[in-house]
Amino acid sequence: MTNSNSGVAMIRISGEKLRSLREQQELTQLYLATAVEVTTETISRWERAGTPNIKKDNGQKLAMALQVELDELLAAVDPIPDEGQKEIPPVTQSPKKSKVPLLLVLFIGIVSVLFFVFSQPPVEQNVNLYSLRTMPSHAVPGQIFPIRIQIGKPGEDSASFLVQELLPEGCEIVAVSPKPTVQNNQLLKWINREGGCSYFTYAARILGEKQRTIRFSGTLKVGQSTRGEIEIQGSNTIQLLSYHWADRDKDNSISDEEMLAVYDDFPGTENLPVDIELVEEIWMGTKYIWNPNKKEFVISP
Repeated sequence: MTNSNSGVAMIRISGEKLRSLREQQELTQLYLATAVEVTTETISRWERAGTPNIKKDNGQKLAMALQVELDELLAAVDPIPDEGQKEIPPVTQSPKKSKVPLLLVLFIGIVSVLFFVFSQPPVEQNVNLYSLRTMPSHAVPGQIFPIRIQIGKPGEDSASFLVQELLPEGCEIVAVSPKPTVQNNQLLKWINREGGCSYFTYAARILGEKQRTIRFSGTLKVGQSTRGEIEIQGSNTIQLLSYHWADRDKDNSISDEEMLAVYDDFPGTENLPVDIELVEEIWMGTKYIWNPNKKEFVISP
């Protein structure tokens, strides 16, 4: 339906039809605004106004952009009077008034993000990180023996972690590899800042001649875990006996399997004062016996 205003043909269109056709064709308001040579605010206002009164020329441009007949855009209403037929100008808000809600929304959004970030519990990475202490089941009093701690498995990633090893009273630390972060009497601490699989080896000896069982303890603290310290798994006791620590079955000889176990369980002992050459000599001999007077092993050929 058309109307004339000062020689300019006017028509009423359906804002709902306009929006529906645009969305069906997945067109943007900017696209229509460019085609009709108006602002996107004008297109938005036409869609929201119900039955806006627009120039017929603009209606034809809309129909062409939407690839429909002009009649499909017209509103089913009576023609409006000639008097006062003027296209309603875009309604704009005062910049001062529009900034306040925007800043308020922005402030609320920032506060919400910060609250979410700081309210989250620490990420627990690899809390159940693999740990294993390997040590002989027995040793001769005063003789040096090795202990090895493995944290993680080869190829496994983890957060940083802290290893703490507490030796029993009467046990002397002889050497440590790698160098501990903290070493104080019976206490050893290592910090691994990179995470991943790591090995910590040290040599020790127990003073005194009395046969008894000695217990070791150690803990693992992983990254920002809230679970606290985790006990290191594996062997944790050693007996004082008159058998070499590599003689697992305590038969006064070192078999092939026991010799290979030394290489497998305690690699890297070249950095520690552990007498591997003596172990090899006992292995190549037939028997050995501990001489408490001379405090040495006597090997039979």
